Amino acid sequence: MNIIIMVNASPWGSSLATTALRFVEAAGSAGHDISAVYFRGDGIYNMLEGPLSDDSLPPMKQAWAELAERRGFKLLLCSSDCARRVPEAVFDNTVASQAGLARWWQLAGESDRMVSF
Repeated sequence: MNIIIMVNASPWGSSLATTALRFVEAAGSAGHDISAVYFRGDGIYNMLEGPLSDDSLPPMKQAWAELAERRGFKLLLCSSDCARRVPEAVFDNTVASQAGLARWWQLAGESDRMVSF
């Protein structure tokens, strides 16, 4: 099964961002393909460098980058949310690339399931 993931949650406000990471790890281990993980809204903050406010959280950018490399899927950032919320220079384009909602819908159309966190 081919799954596309949308992460709307920041790493700080709830456990949803960490749950998304664990879900993708479990889905990959179960043999499912992840076409992409699309970060939008507060979810784009998962791709920022730097310490998080909660020491119990993994460094999210690093964790997502390692998982994406290991499982072979793309990390995408909503281009509109990046422009509105954070200066473009803050994001490392070697880890995640910016994409519009049109790209999200294209990938969603090619996927068997969509999961949003």
